[in-house]
Amino acid sequence: MKKLIIALITLAVLATPALVNAEKASYNDDFDESKAVVISEEKKYSKTVTEYTNVVRDSYGNISSADIVSSNTYEITEEEYNNADLEHAIVNRDLSTSVETTYKLMTTTILYVNGTYRYKNRLNWLNFPSVRNYDIIGIGHYGNVTVSGSPYFLMEYVTLSGSHLTGYYYSNQNFTYGSSATFHLPLENLQSLTITYYYNVQKTNPNSTITSQGAFGDYSHSISTSLGLTDVTNHHTVNQYAGIVLDSSIYNSFDTMPEAEVYWSGTW
Repeated sequence: MKKLIIALITLAVLATPALVNAEKASYNDDFDESKAVVISEEKKYSKTVTEYTNVVRDSYGNISSADIVSSNTYEITEEEYNNADLEHAIVNRDLSTSVETTYKLMTTTILYVNGTYRYKNRLNWLNFPSVRNYDIIGIGHYGNVTVSGSPYFLMEYVTLSGSHLTGYYYSNQNFTYGSSATFHLPLENLQSLTITYYYNVQKTNPNSTITSQGAFGDYSHSISTSLGLTDVTNHHTVNQYAGIVLDSSIYNSFDTMPEAEVYWSGTW
């Protein structure tokens, strides 16, 4: 769920100063997910209804410019998600006004193998938004751990023509209490779209004994066509329980969804 950054609050100073734009994922380690144990997992289903006016569309049928009238997100059940009325997901009231309903499933997981913990967040679009701009996927964590190595990002999608494509390019940011990837949604007409983001964690204090962990998955979809990559990367953080936190300058340019929160307790 997106949260608003109030001016001058301390979250603004938590970001790692170095940004890597359009970084291609390369994640080679000894973590074999096929042998990993799922410690904890939560799924969140959501429905977002967004109304646009003064709509202009591109050759794909995507919205290239529009004014946002309203956007509201509702947590729904798995049954409602599986029975969504996709045939009427986009209602054009007139030539310039459109009401769009999209459905998303977010799954956040803590995995464990060979002494290593991995925090993973996966977002599945059931149907596809008309605004294809820069989105954010993130995972918050407790302060007793930090990101180990470079986070992994993968976007997988199938076009209407049947082409299976992947995208690895993203802008990564690590914060004191979380990490995020900012990336551009594909413009093609789609049959499926899945975004995966994960990172391994290490102890902030190598000599400490950790008795609890928490991973807080979040996703923010841009409902505005006007934001560039720098606008998004410079104006958000990830802060454990709060998930993705947006600055007031971009807050109204994104929809929201409930975080998926997973926990672990034990001795590490």
